[in-house]
Amino acid sequence: MKKHPVFVYTGVGLFVVLVLVAVFGFHALKGVMIKKAFAHFQLPPATVSITRAKKTEWTSYIETIGTLKAVNGVDVSSELAGKVIKISFKSGEKVRRGQLLVQLDDSQEQALLRQYQAQATLDKLNYQRALALRRKNLNSKQQLDQARGQYTMAAARVAAEQAVIAKKAIRAPFRGVLGIRQVNLGQYLQPGATIVNLEQLSPLHLDFTLPQADSPRVHRGQKVEIIINSFPNKTFFGLISAINPAVNVQSRTLAVQATLENRQDRLKPGMYAEIRIIGDTKQVHTVVPVTAITYSLYGDSVYVLTPEKSPPKTAALTRGKKRSPIRAKPVYIVKQVFVKTGQARGNWVSVSGIEPGEKIVTAGQLKLRSGARVVINNQENPLAIPRKLTP
Repeated sequence: MKKHPVFVYTGVGLFVVLVLVAVFGFHALKGVMIKKAFAHFQLPPATVSITRAKKTEWTSYIETIGTLKAVNGVDVSSELAGKVIKISFKSGEKVRRGQLLVQLDDSQEQALLRQYQAQATLDKLNYQRALALRRKNLNSKQQLDQARGQYTMAAARVAAEQAVIAKKAIRAPFRGVLGIRQVNLGQYLQPGATIVNLEQLSPLHLDFTLPQADSPRVHRGQKVEIIINSFPNKTFFGLISAINPAVNVQSRTLAVQATLENRQDRLKPGMYAEIRIIGDTKQVHTVVPVTAITYSLYGDSVYVLTPEKSPPKTAALTRGKKRSPIRAKPVYIVKQVFVKTGQARGNWVSVSGIEPGEKIVTAGQLKLRSGARVVINNQENPLAIPRKLTP
């Protein structure tokens, strides 16, 4: 019997509809199951290293920079012109005050001195004779005054020539260390020509400036810590010796000078120095390791840990034929807290915005966000956090 085409088409259509319903139903059921699975899915907790914020007392200080300066430093030069006939020093040696450095030719001055001394001797004898005659009233007072004047002028010429001769012998004005020699034997020196640099290396001055807002915090006798990059593992100490009584009207800064000993002559004038002026009072700070701070354009922040509300589950571990339950590591929730950073001491920095004792992340911040789940593993901390705070 031949089937009617209408029934054939109807059957095919019903089959297609059933197939489509089955396909779409399967996909809908699949989506529901996936949503149900993801509703209870949690990413595995990240592993971080932590420490606790601490409360400590730090002595306040002011940081600035300055320059070392010799108490006495000068380029030794000659006041008079002359030819160098003797050099009595070596470059770089230590000299005492008054030690002869260079002798200029003074033969002409020595001859004039002998002439003036002879004239002074004669004028002195004339004055003594005039004085004896005046006592006997055998000459006038005018004659005595003239003799006295002649003798006085002769003595002055002798003194002037002796001063010229003394200036031709160039001596060290103070105790110190000489630099590199700038003259040679036989050289003709002009007035003011540099012979050698002389610096007194101990003690040294340290000149620096402070903003006018810090002027109430400094006083004479205050302790100063000095760090020179040439000696990175050495800290030098000095005391504030002078404070300018006036503030610079252009920069609104206060000039300050400290003095420090330099017995081994290791420091040199002109060196750059980092300065820390130690305050007289201590302040209480909440401090965290510098590795705990996350810096960004939006502000500085730390990640604070709080325990997860649900208790940690236990896992079964097979050991031989027995299965013993092992408690999983506690899980914590991290929260990003923005803080304001302050002074830094060594590996620690003071912050405001968190309380002492709070657990904070010190390693592993790059994989965190607020609300993330974490577990603690301080054994894998790549940075060793010191136990003691920097004083």
